[in-house]
Amino acid sequence: MKHYKIQITDKALSDMEEIYNYIAEQLLAPEVAMGQYSTK
Repeated sequence: MKHYKIQITDKALSDMEEIYNYIAEQLLAPEVAMGQYSTK
């Protein structure tokens, strides 16, 4: 199995935080929002 090194850019991290905040605050589903961080 091949191994890869993943680097998350500042822009990608910012996008992830915006997605989390939208799901947690607008959709009122913080558990779902946190689940986005643990998917693959």
